[in-house]
Amino acid sequence: MKKIFSILILCFVFSLAALAEPPFSNDCIYKTSSTFTNETKQIVGDTNTLYFKSVVVSSATSAASLTIYDSLGSTITATKIVVDLSTVNVYPFDLYLSSGLTYTTVGNSNGVSIIYRKGTR
Repeated sequence: MKKIFSILILCFVFSLAALAEPPFSNDCIYKTSSTFTNETKQIVGDTNTLYFKSVVVSSATSAASLTIYDSLGSTITATKIVVDLSTVNVYPFDLYLSSGLTYTTVGNSNGVSIIYRKGTR
């Protein structure tokens, strides 16, 4: 009886440990930056690299736009994408951004999500 009770306690302890948040950052997990206002925001990756996955327009706003830059600070490199926010849609990109990601929204009031992941090539 003591062995069975001990085994059950060990199983319980191990299941709690499995549910605990890992002590590291997994670069393979996608992250989301959501905005409902007009803003400019910079997202810097590990060693300043990001994989830009997609844009999700969850609620349309007429005459609104989202601009994505491959940039670090005020230095903008080659990538510049403009997404029209007047249609609910998912826009897949799958782009490697060498410097980081900066986005600017104009006329946005209903919400847009930028999906990306940090990491190196």
